[in-house]
Amino acid sequence: MKSKIFVLGFGVLLVGTVSANFQFEGVGGRSLGMGGAFTAVADDASCLYYNPAGLATIKEKEQMYMYSHKLDEITYQYVGLVWEKTGFSYINQSAAIQKAENIWGKSAGESVYGVSYANMVNERLSIGGSMKMLSLSNDRKSGTGFALDGGLFYKPNIPQDVNVSFVIKNLGAKVQGESLNMSWAMGVAKRQDLKLWKKEGGYNILMAFDLYNKNDADDKMKIKYNLGAETQVFDIVFLRMGLNEGDFAMGVGLRNDKWSLDYAYITKDLIESADKHFVSVSMRF
Repeated sequence: MKSKIFVLGFGVLLVGTVSANFQFEGVGGRSLGMGGAFTAVADDASCLYYNPAGLATIKEKEQMYMYSHKLDEITYQYVGLVWEKTGFSYINQSAAIQKAENIWGKSAGESVYGVSYANMVNERLSIGGSMKMLSLSNDRKSGTGFALDGGLFYKPNIPQDVNVSFVIKNLGAKVQGESLNMSWAMGVAKRQDLKLWKKEGGYNILMAFDLYNKNDADDKMKIKYNLGAETQVFDIVFLRMGLNEGDFAMGVGLRNDKWSLDYAYITKDLIESADKHFVSVSMRF
């Protein structure tokens, strides 16, 4: 039964028409707990996926690993390494279907390897880009291709602590002779000190909003949005929540100067028992 669910619900994402491939859900327990609204935040190793321009604002070396296992058959993982305005990333989703063979065979997967670089244009604007190798494989066929991502990260000269961003992904991407859909995203993020239940000071809250395009199962372009928030409740404890394409997201993280452990949960109403859990670990040095 779960194999049939996989074929109906996730086949398009993994091994459907080429134009629908390489549409990942996002990376990092922190960002996914915020509903995936991270294009204008991009301040950790997940920026290699969301906005490579964020690399220029990261001062420390960092490594991140994320893992998720869905429907007992789909593995989804991410590795990101950041150092001195440069980064390397790897993202993969794959499945081994043991109970029922389908039109793609008993296994399928896709991977993206990326090298990124960013620099500050001035004290408020950074630009960045990624060169990616795309790899698609299943029991029937396989293929590789290359693509470019480009992003802007800007801090306006206004009193509020606000970031704005714009990203274009999959420029020039082709796999197995077919072009992949180019995508874009724009976002805004704001940090705010709110006096909630404390008379002095307050709990800092980070709010973020992303607007982006994404092709559906019929290869029709849709405009979607993600919305998220993060707040620090204790010295190392952070709580998060958001909306991810209309689905509710929530998360919790433990974080200090050198490490982070983050968990995210996203509900999915499309398929029964398809709720998703994500865990990531980051180290800074």
